[in-house]
Amino acid sequence: MDSLSKFKQRFGSSAPAENADTINEAQGDVMLSVAEPQKPSEKLEVAGIARFEAAQAVWGRTGKYFLYLGLAMIMIIFELDNVTTSSYITYASSSFNELSKVGTVSTAASIVLAIVKPPVAKISDVVGRAEAYIFTITCYVLGYILCASSSTFNTYAGGYIFYALGQGGTAMLDSVMVSDLSSMRWRGFSYNIIYLPFLIAPWVGAQIVDSVVDGIGWRWGIGMFAILMPFTASFIIITLLVFQHRARKAGIVYAEKISLFQFFSRIDIGGVFLLGGGFAMLLLPITLAATTTSKWHTAWIDVLIALGCVALIALYPYERYIAKYPVVPVRYFTNMSIVCFTGMLVGLVMYKTRSYKWILVGGAAIRMIGYGVMIRLRTNDSSTAELFVVQLIQGLGSGIIETVMIVAAQIVVPHAELAQVTALISLGAFLGDGIGSAIAGGIYTDTLRERLAFRLDTTNQTEIDTLFNSITGVLPAWGTPQRLAVNEAYSDVMGYITIAALALSAPVLIITFFMPNNKLGDGRNLLEGTEVSERETTPEESQSQEPKVDPEN
Repeated sequence: MDSLSKFKQRFGSSAPAENADTINEAQGDVMLSVAEPQKPSEKLEVAGIARFEAAQAVWGRTGKYFLYLGLAMIMIIFELDNVTTSSYITYASSSFNELSKVGTVSTAASIVLAIVKPPVAKISDVVGRAEAYIFTITCYVLGYILCASSSTFNTYAGGYIFYALGQGGTAMLDSVMVSDLSSMRWRGFSYNIIYLPFLIAPWVGAQIVDSVVDGIGWRWGIGMFAILMPFTASFIIITLLVFQHRARKAGIVYAEKISLFQFFSRIDIGGVFLLGGGFAMLLLPITLAATTTSKWHTAWIDVLIALGCVALIALYPYERYIAKYPVVPVRYFTNMSIVCFTGMLVGLVMYKTRSYKWILVGGAAIRMIGYGVMIRLRTNDSSTAELFVVQLIQGLGSGIIETVMIVAAQIVVPHAELAQVTALISLGAFLGDGIGSAIAGGIYTDTLRERLAFRLDTTNQTEIDTLFNSITGVLPAWGTPQRLAVNEAYSDVMGYITIAALALSAPVLIITFFMPNNKLGDGRNLLEGTEVSERETTPEESQSQEPKVDPEN
C-alpha cells in the first residue's frame, strides 16, 4: 500500500473545515472526516501534523531526498555557526569595553535557548513544521543583523537573545524532522548521523575565527550567516510548503482558519508560561551558582527558586483540569520512558536488536565504570593515553544514554506529540546539566582554597586568594615546587567532583532497570504503527490510488 493510500485509510479523504485536524488524545487517531463531537479535554487540535502527513503522502522519494539534503546542509551551517558566533561575543564586548557583561548575556542566552523549545515544538504541531522553521530562522536572521550592525553592547545583547531563540528553536525542529522521517528502528542511527558535522567543525572553528577577526572582522563573521542560514533552511521550508500545497490541491488536507484565542489555546499558552517560566526561574540561580556560590546568599535567589518550584508544581493541576490542549499531557508523569529525562553505533545496534532497554542499562553501567576509572587515572601523573581511555569510556556511556533516552520517549507518544515530548526531554537535560554544573561549581569554590593552602603549606591568605581568583594569570613558573603544588590542589578538586559524579551515576543505573522493554518496529511509534518509509509505486497503482494533481503544481 503506497503512502497516499495509507494516509487516506488513516485520515479519510475529505472533511468540513470546522471539523478538520483533530486527534483523539487517548487513541492517537487523527480524523479529517466528520466525527462525533467530544469534550474539549478529550481531543487535541493538530493541524500542523495533518499538513505534514498529507505532504508526506504525496512527496515520494524525491521530496524525501530534498529534505535529507536540507537537513544535511542546515546542520553543517548550524555547527559552523555554533563554534564561531559564540566566540565573536568576546571580540564584540571588547570593542565596546564591556567584557565584564559577557557572562550575564551568555547566561541569559543559555536559558532562552532551553526554554524556547517547548513553545516552538507546540507551534510546529499546531501551525506546521515549515511555518515553525520560518519563525525560528527569522529570529536567527534578526539576531545576526542586530549583532552585526550594533553600535552599543546593549544592542548586541538584544540581538544575541534573538540569536538564542533561533538557535534553540531550529535545533529543536531539526531533531523533530529526523524523528518524523525515521522509523523506530532507524531513529537512534538517524538521530546521531545528522550530528556528524559536530565531529569536524570544532577542528576548523578556531581557524575560521582567527581568519575572520584578522580579516573581514567579527561583524561580517556574524553577518554572513544571515545569508547562509536562511539559504540552507530554504531547502526544508520550500520542500514542505510545496508538497503541503500539492496535498491541498489533491483534496486530502484542508486549511483551517482559527481565531487568535483558539491559537493561544491550542499552543497551551498557560502551560507554556508555567513550564518555561518555572524552568527559567530555576535555571537562573542554578546557572549562576556554577560560577560563584556567593549568589546563593542573596534574597532574590531564594525568591526565584521558590517561584520556579511553585510554577512547576502548578503545571500538573493546570494541565489536568484547565488546559484543553496540554503541552505536557498528564499521562507523561506516569510513563517511565519519559519521566527519566536524563552514536551511530548505538543506533545500528538498536536497529539490529529492535530493543533498547538493556543497551541503556549497559550504557549507564559503562558511564559509571568510566567515572570510577577516572578517579584512579585522572591525576597529574596520568599519561595522555590513560586520559584518552578514561574519556572514551565515559563518553561512550553518555552517548548510549542520550541516544536511547530520546528514542524511548518518542516512541510511546503519538506523532502529534512527538515534537513536544522531544522538547521536554531537551529541557530536562538542560536542567540536569545546570544542576551538575552548579554542584561542580560549588565543590570547586568551597574546596580549592583549602587544597591550595594544604598543598602549598601556607597560611598566607592573600597568596591563596590571588591564586584562587586568577588561576591562569598568576601561576608560578613551570617546574617550580609551587607550580606542582597548585596542580596537585586543582587535581584534588577535580577528584572530588568526579566522586560526586560517580555517586550520582548510581541512581541512574538503578532507574534504567525500571525502563519498559518496548520493541522497536518499522512504524513511527508504538501507538500508531504508521510506516514512514516510501517505496516506488507502479503506474497502475498511482493511477488507481492517487487523485489527479495539476501538473503545474
